[in-house]
Amino acid sequence: MITILLLTLLAASDGPPLELVTAGVDDYRVVVADDRKELAALRPDAWQGNVNILSPNGRLVGVNWPHFLMNSEGRWLTDRVESEGQQLAEFKVLVPSGPVVGYRGTWKFRDYFVSRETHRIWYEPDSQVQVHFIQTELEVIKDLPEISAVWVEFMTQENSCATAAAKMKDGTVATMDVSKTGPLANMHYWDGQELARDGWIAIYGARQGQGGCVALAPRDRASGPIHPRVNNGHVDNIELHMLDARERHLLQTGQRFSLEYLLLAGSDRSDTDWIAPALAKAANTVETLRKSEK
Repeated sequence: MITILLLTLLAASDGPPLELVTAGVDDYRVVVADDRKELAALRPDAWQGNVNILSPNGRLVGVNWPHFLMNSEGRWLTDRVESEGQQLAEFKVLVPSGPVVGYRGTWKFRDYFVSRETHRIWYEPDSQVQVHFIQTELEVIKDLPEISAVWVEFMTQENSCATAAAKMKDGTVATMDVSKTGPLANMHYWDGQELARDGWIAIYGARQGQGGCVALAPRDRASGPIHPRVNNGHVDNIELHMLDARERHLLQTGQRFSLEYLLLAGSDRSDTDWIAPALAKAANTVETLRKSEK
């Protein structure tokens, strides 16, 4: 079975071999095997699963929170923001080397919910795009009133990019200037909007030494429509939301949210023309991975 899986993964991507290596306790790095170029770094415990994404020239592009967060607007769930403070319950490297590497993790927040992810990574050298295929699920383990958001995100430093863009439900691409700090610490935009079935949200137009650009693209949405959101000011986030953030929701014990999505990170672009071909190529690898799991 292991041999078959490895052969399938070899066929899944024509990219270079990668390694998911340990750089110390609670410290993992994704590197290109040949030249040791570092693509990503994570600390499953200390960073609660956050992943630092690096550009081909080694600059920090930003931080991905791959698995689900939860928030009750104006009623913080912890002494820190949102549901930061999740505790690592399990972490396992699935494939440590090859064209596609991967891991699985589980985090628990108090007696409120459990957030899980399976995370696979590969690299396309021709386009200099690294691809993260993430399957995440949140299970509610206690009735929770007044919840405003369940989401994943990619975060950059404020004013590090010029533009955020999203392909909306009607097929149009909306753009927003994120080159200046908003008047408040956290200004949220596009609430109430929905992504197209083939939609995505992206941030690009590097400024002030920013390393590159990123797009988040849902593939499967078992829990309903996906809402894009931009947080501008203090930090600049692009987010995929499972709930309409304008409303308050009662989440019930046993309720689940699930999402499959792609994170594409590459050298800086001045437009979004690169996203569709990158997604189409990544889809072929995803389908090969799916077949290997059957």
